[in-house]
Amino acid sequence: YNIGERKINIVCAQFRMGCSNLNSHLFNLHVIDEPKCSCSYILENIAHFFMDCKLYHNQRLNLIANIIPFCSFELNVLLYGSKVLSLTDNLQIFSFVHEFIKESGRFI
Repeated sequence: YNIGERKINIVCAQFRMGCSNLNSHLFNLHVIDEPKCSCSYILENIAHFFMDCKLYHNQRLNLIANIIPFCSFELNVLLYGSKVLSLTDNLQIFSFVHEFIKESGRFI
């Protein structure tokens, strides 16, 4: 979806292509020496960023609270939307994801 800030849209596209500034992506692209997260977890990947990283706990709570009325909190839905939801609902979900990424400050 193409809504919100262009920079965040680029980050979402990079997530889908496996070439974002997450350390696991940078490691796989041979840009850095280890995929470790700044929270000390062994692997900073998309799942860790959205689902587990303690650095973004409060932002995640807001995201979960916003997503749950529409569908279950799943990584695939956050990245690609849901085939069972309407376009309007998927756009709303993407705006919540967009806000999470922005509020995390990780890619700005």
